[in-house]
Amino acid sequence: MDKNQQESRRSATREFISSLDTLKAVLRSDDSAQDSRQPAKSEAPVPQPPEPPLDGDLESLLDDAVRDIERFMSEQPSE
Repeated sequence: MDKNQQESRRSATREFISSLDTLKAVLRSDDSAQDSRQPAKSEAPVPQPPEPPLDGDLESLLDDAVRDIERFMSEQPSE
């Protein structure tokens, strides 16, 4: 494997991991927001339907992650 391929893979891997970290942070903030909206005491917890992202950030983050995965997979040698 030449150095250009190695560097390209490393770059794709860093971008992919960065996208996953960003996605993880968004999901954690969404979980925190949902926890704060839950009533303090409840005899039977009522499941809440998932709320759609308000500004589409989650969708764009998922799209970025998919693009990173696709690029990473396209650079993998087929064995």
